[in-house]
Amino acid sequence: MTGCLTRPPATLTEEARTGLKEILARCPELDTAAGHVRDFGEILTDRLGSALHLDRCSQRQSATRSHRLRAPRAMPRRRPKAVRAERWRPRWQYPALRVHGVSARTRTAIRRVEDQEMWPNSVANALSRFEWAFKQPGRYMNASEACSPGIEVEDARDDLERAMLHLPPGAKRDLGRLITRIDEEFERRTLPEPDYIEWAMDGWWWTRMRER
Repeated sequence: MTGCLTRPPATLTEEARTGLKEILARCPELDTAAGHVRDFGEILTDRLGSALHLDRCSQRQSATRSHRLRAPRAMPRRRPKAVRAERWRPRWQYPALRVHGVSARTRTAIRRVEDQEMWPNSVANALSRFEWAFKQPGRYMNASEACSPGIEVEDARDDLERAMLHLPPGAKRDLGRLITRIDEEFERRTLPEPDYIEWAMDGWWWTRMRER
């Protein structure tokens, strides 16, 4: 096969030319390579260094690689001012309490939810209420320590659930790990209360009793 491609076509037998033609018809890549060999042979034997032959070689080579080599599209560059304009900014300026145990991106998402759907530092305050309650001595949580509506740990759990409804997926998973540990500890230090079963629609944590 190599000899048929490199030798001048006039020196080939009729049978060899016919066989070569059939093989090249079945393999377009080999036909393209044969064309390059013939062009290069003409340049060497006839000393044809004209731009016409060089252009023909270049065009064939470009045609074979055009489907693989694509010029990358240039991404349009946006002005820094336009990028900054799309950044979220809180409506109110207030000292934000740090939510520990989550990433910086999650803290930003929490602050955005608080600004749009809740109130400042609601998540951090809810977590701190649970932290304080779990530090109290005793196997079971004492209901007499916080019995005012709106400041009980169950209310704090409502705030966390509301934040989870509006957080993006990544931040929801991040904060959800903290809430899972809180739920496990809260369930461990409380008892089920059958009389509160009608409150289950507000959250399972409202069906727990905090003292024996």
